[in-house]
Amino acid sequence: MGFPVSSMQWYYLAAGCYAGSLFSFLLKRESCSLALLITAFTFNTICLLIRGSLFGIFLPGNMVMEIYFLPWCLALLLLGIWHHAKASRWALSALVPLCLFTLPALVFPVLSYPPSPMTATIFSPLFFVFEVSAYAMFIAGGWFALLYLTRKIFVHQEGPGVDSDSAGESPPLHSHALVFPANNKGA
Repeated sequence: MGFPVSSMQWYYLAAGCYAGSLFSFLLKRESCSLALLITAFTFNTICLLIRGSLFGIFLPGNMVMEIYFLPWCLALLLLGIWHHAKASRWALSALVPLCLFTLPALVFPVLSYPPSPMTATIFSPLFFVFEVSAYAMFIAGGWFALLYLTRKIFVHQEGPGVDSDSAGESPPLHSHALVFPANNKGA
């Protein structure tokens, strides 16, 4: 196989790396999983850029189609959570929904739309950027809520206002932090 030039070839490479990253995570090889996730994110980015410029001009509407843009948003969110959670193993557990939402584009590839009067505005692509980003945040929030309910992660509260005297009060929002244990033996 030569150098991939079509957006779908790049997407297939990204999907393979996402699956490899999940497989590495399940084998408890976090560094390999992270390297494959970053590689997949890069391939997915290249796929989106090619989709955006298929007709000789840059059309962001083709780039932000939900079926291809959602895995990219989930991967970006996952990398941000992993970085914020100080390289926690359970932050990478969100590879499960990421891989699940990568599959539809493999089964049902979507064609690109040619230029039209609606592509001349920036508001349509911006709407889809925010819409798909919200979907990604909702999916990741649901995944971590599922982990919380199954006692894989827990909420740690610290800061001012969190003591026995303030049992009826809600602590400030900035004092809540997700804690991803190194192992799930005590969680």
